[in-house]
Amino acid sequence: DQYEDLLQVKATYGIYPPLTPVSDIVKLSPGSVLEHFKNTPVPIANTVLGSVVKNAEPLLIRNTPGDQRLEANGAEDILYISSFIAIPLIVGNRVLGVLSILKRAENQVFSDREFEHIKTFADYASITLDSLLTYLEVLEKREMDREVWIAADIQQKLLPGKMPELKNAALSLHSLPARGVSGDYYDIFKLDANKVALIIGDVAGKGIPAALVMVMIRSILHLIVSSQREAASILSWVNRGITGRIDIDHFATLSYLVFDQEKREIVYANAAHHPLLVYKSRLGKLVEVDTPGLPIGIESSTVYKQKRFPVEKGDLMLLYTDGVVEAMNQGGEQYTLGRLRRVIEKNSVLPAEELLEFIKDDLRGFVGPAKQHDDQTMLLMKFQ
Repeated sequence: DQYEDLLQVKATYGIYPPLTPVSDIVKLSPGSVLEHFKNTPVPIANTVLGSVVKNAEPLLIRNTPGDQRLEANGAEDILYISSFIAIPLIVGNRVLGVLSILKRAENQVFSDREFEHIKTFADYASITLDSLLTYLEVLEKREMDREVWIAADIQQKLLPGKMPELKNAALSLHSLPARGVSGDYYDIFKLDANKVALIIGDVAGKGIPAALVMVMIRSILHLIVSSQREAASILSWVNRGITGRIDIDHFATLSYLVFDQEKREIVYANAAHHPLLVYKSRLGKLVEVDTPGLPIGIESSTVYKQKRFPVEKGDLMLLYTDGVVEAMNQGGEQYTLGRLRRVIEKNSVLPAEELLEFIKDDLRGFVGPAKQHDDQTMLLMKFQ
């Protein structure tokens, strides 16, 4: 047991006496002696078996009587050992355990030839054990991978299945997890006949822990979102529901946006997520819209603000997560917000779906064969 610096007895044959002093009760019978040895961990420090682990060297004590390392096994018949061998089970630089064999009959000792045979046997045993442990590790990893994909499948079913049809806007989505399950969150709510809410978030960290926080946020939102609640109020409710129930390392950034189709108006609130990108067709330029506020899960008393602004035909807006602008190529260069802005401005006349495909193609071309290191999500809306 490498965490406790102990040897745990895994298999015995015959009577193997404890190699350290024991109580008189243990000495009452061979059965109690064996049970004591099998159920008592052997410290690595200051024990003869432990020295074999520390030194990673075979040990032969041909005549044990009088040897101080086995002084507890000299006087009494039930504990007596006449000759002792211990061989470390080693693969590479890793000590897997110890194989020990002893003789208990008086005047019987191990020969050099027996010592060599046992060392050879221990080598084969080490290789077999290493193969078994490697196989078990592969099985464990396979089971973990299976559970991750099950979690990813469940998570995917919690996300919107398709984009809603809007009277004067088109929606397009891209979401690509880095590790099966995602810490990115997006959602779309039809609040009433005229209003639709868009949400995007990013939980700090990756994998299952981040995905669980994402599910918590989703659950709260599905309980509180309504056309009567303001965007800033929604963020406050989510923040109060999450703060104190998650580690501070798993805080989340979150943007909440409501589009009123009848008024052609956007209401936007942000909890430290990337600012909303809005392309104004009349001006021919891209602007950032942001509001102050701490991430979700940091401080329960955080007050969030919101902004209200009109949109016109030909305008578009983009919500995105870190994994897009921080995507890296093999040279370690990031895609950057500047490049994303240029791609949008040069291709703003494209329909929503085609523009998002263009951004994805540009992103893939930049990253090339480099491994994706973070979840990527983009929600694009173009107004008609």
